[in-house]
Amino acid sequence: MANLTFNGQRLLFPGGGVLDFPFNPPAEETELSLVWNNISNVPAAITDPSDESLWNTLFDLPTNGTPFTAAVVDGNTVKLQGGDAITTKTLLFANNTDLIQVNETGSSNCIDTVGDLSFQSCTNLTTVTLPGCTSTLGVASSQAYGSFTNCTSLSTVNFDSLVTAGEGSFRSCNSLTNPSFSELLTASRSSFEGCTGLIAPSFPKLATIGNAAFNQCTNMTTSDWSKVTNLGLGVFYNCDGLTSPNFALITSIPSSTFSSCSNLSTPSFPLATTVDANAFNGCTSLSISDWSNITTIAQSGFNGCTSLPNNLDFSSLTTLTGNYQFESCDFTSITLPSAITSLPIGIFRYCSNLTTVTATSVTSIGESVFHFCIDLTTFNLDTISSIGQLAFYGCSSLTDATFDSCTSVGQSVFYNCTLLSGVSFSSVTNLGGSVGDNNVFFGCSALANLTVPTAMETINLGGRDGDVAYAEDTLGASITYV
Repeated sequence: MANLTFNGQRLLFPGGGVLDFPFNPPAEETELSLVWNNISNVPAAITDPSDESLWNTLFDLPTNGTPFTAAVVDGNTVKLQGGDAITTKTLLFANNTDLIQVNETGSSNCIDTVGDLSFQSCTNLTTVTLPGCTSTLGVASSQAYGSFTNCTSLSTVNFDSLVTAGEGSFRSCNSLTNPSFSELLTASRSSFEGCTGLIAPSFPKLATIGNAAFNQCTNMTTSDWSKVTNLGLGVFYNCDGLTSPNFALITSIPSSTFSSCSNLSTPSFPLATTVDANAFNGCTSLSISDWSNITTIAQSGFNGCTSLPNNLDFSSLTTLTGNYQFESCDFTSITLPSAITSLPIGIFRYCSNLTTVTATSVTSIGESVFHFCIDLTTFNLDTISSIGQLAFYGCSSLTDATFDSCTSVGQSVFYNCTLLSGVSFSSVTNLGGSVGDNNVFFGCSALANLTVPTAMETINLGGRDGDVAYAEDTLGASITYV
């Protein structure tokens, strides 16, 4: 019988025949390496760094996972071997300034979950490699504090399996620049708040972002948010690096989402129908003209958006909730659709360049609507039935105002409209809120002609309405009674 030769992986037959046996090397043992600035600076409870039982006690094992089976000291590094499915306990290494790196290797997950505050304020921690970790935890309080809050030197991370970043997980880790979180689905409240070093982090699967999650990430430029379906409040507050982010799936823009994002210019929200309170407040570079999907704008939604153009398309707008929606914007003209029948308080207040408003169905002008719109020259709408107080306060270029369907006018409506020469209120029954002088025309030094109903001549105990009397006696206006 011919001799066969076996070399450990291959059976050799006489004549050159070969039969290979696949070689499966043994699985690499799981190891958690803790690197210290000096091995003498391990926690005080670890009197012998090579005693795994002391580390098991520190980590509260086996309660929080499978215990370590060995501890090997290599210079300033402690290699903890054999642990599995561990949840690090609260405050495990909190405020430790001697820990430099935390690195996991091996075939199984040594650390599965990083507990709340486990590494809080480890200000010299530079590197964390936990590829099997699926979640980091945080504390729900008035301010969110999480697993790595205030690790100000943390610059290199590997969380290839992380699915959930808990509240405040990486808050104020301002040395992080371009981390990749390839499996992250949820970034909870304040999870990256104050990470001022973030530039282009990657979140290809991120779907849910909690309140203030990226608040004050002032240098972040990431544009692809196309998988996000849920946004919390104030998520990107003061993120000055954002210019053209893409949110393909969100249907509403929550309160303060982009407030004070001064460089935000052309974000994309093809499915959004609602702009909530302060959503774009202070976005001074916002220049989009097409808002044709938007049906609702809440309080101060576009307040201070000084770069909004004149050709704004709000053709689907049906609802204005709250007040001050366009306060301090710099466009010169705007058209509101027929569904808008009232202008809320201060909607165009301090719009100093506004000259023309087209709003054919509006019947009510609220308080301070055109307060200090200093370029507004004329405003004539036969549909107006009421005007709130201070509505045209300080409109120093206004020359003519005709509201012949208006029955109610608030106090100080034309206060300091210094060029106003002609006003017609032929149907008014309540001028200024009372029959006395309510400063409706105070400071209107150019007023020459005022038209009011005949009843205004005797409405004040048989005498003239106080504002009519002021216009005639103090300003020298000619009064026409109709």
